[in-house]
Amino acid sequence: MSDIVQLKENGVPKYLKTHFRAIDGAEALVQTSGNQSIDGFKNFLQTPTVKGKEIAIVNELPYEVWLGVGDELTNLQNGNRVRFGPELMTIAKKNGGTMRPSPLNWNQNRWQATITRDCKLFFDGQCRLQAGDDSGRYAYLVAYRGLNEREKQIGFFGGRGSTTGGGVMNYKQSVPLSGVVTFKAGDYFALSIEMESGKKMAYTQINHMHIMEII
Repeated sequence: MSDIVQLKENGVPKYLKTHFRAIDGAEALVQTSGNQSIDGFKNFLQTPTVKGKEIAIVNELPYEVWLGVGDELTNLQNGNRVRFGPELMTIAKKNGGTMRPSPLNWNQNRWQATITRDCKLFFDGQCRLQAGDDSGRYAYLVAYRGLNEREKQIGFFGGRGSTTGGGVMNYKQSVPLSGVVTFKAGDYFALSIEMESGKKMAYTQINHMHIMEII
């Protein structure tokens, strides 16, 4: 049997038009076997499969975080702010996926966050209020979206109070906190305690907080 002769022109291999290597772009075709590196973005119109199983397409999850215990604060008065705890877990860590970046840029002591993008957030947590002899009849946690303490009130997140005339709050209170807030980039977020003028809360502390983005 005669040897196959490779046609060349000036030392460069040439192929007949019927040979696949004569097709423009043939060098970029993906091989069906062997190792091969592919560069650039590929837009698959159908879901690729590996050994007959579809490759999972993971979408970016909405922001979701669980915060731990905040600093214990003493003798808070009307208008003072509480401090949020450190990040314990995110939905991305929990499920092993990716998550939208946090819209909350907390200040150093975590009593106020700057909102970095438009978002709608659900808050669900718990706060400890420990009253003293001069704590008065009630204490509420109220959310604000402004930089100043009394600017742009969002609304009531939770609280406790005496139901009897002239009464005082009980010693220790476990207060559920919850709220849904729509923010614009550039807003601020903080929780302030509201009490009777001149009264003090002996101890105040955020026990935990779950924050979830609603889309």
